[in-house]
Amino acid sequence: MQPINQAERRKAFVNFLIFFLITVILILATGFYSVQVPFKDNARLRELNRLSENEKVFGDQFQGKLSEALSILEVVNDAKYAEQAEVNDSKLQEVITEMGNMIGKENIPNKNFYRSVLSSLTAAKIAKKELRDIKGKGADAAEWKEKYDRLEKDFQDYQNEMLRRSQQGN
Repeated sequence: MQPINQAERRKAFVNFLIFFLITVILILATGFYSVQVPFKDNARLRELNRLSENEKVFGDQFQGKLSEALSILEVVNDAKYAEQAEVNDSKLQEVITEMGNMIGKENIPNKNFYRSVLSSLTAAKIAKKELRDIKGKGADAAEWKEKYDRLEKDFQDYQNEMLRRSQQGN
């Protein structure tokens, strides 16, 4: 005995299978992508973390060199070290060159910040040298005092700027 509506039953069953397969495929695809997206995000976050760690290591190294340069810069015109002024100037220039080489070698996102610190450090070095030259020439008191005050102010401005920038870098 065959049912009368066999064709309709078969059509309904095929429709059920099609919708069932579509539903299963959607559930499997959702599961697959919900697993794949975190893996990609994790890989991207690991890369960002690695870049951040590299930048931190570079910043620490740069900060160490900056501290060394500032300590040399502070004693370059000190009366106790007057005979070593040229030696200290050359040491300071070596440190500045090393810092510039560090910036050139590393792939860091904010190179302009580090370059501006270097330019401020170089300007402070030049101001200190001019200050030393003025002291040594024995210019008349008014002119000497004016230049000395201007250079001392410039040096303080450069030093404050470097400290501010080094604090921003941390």
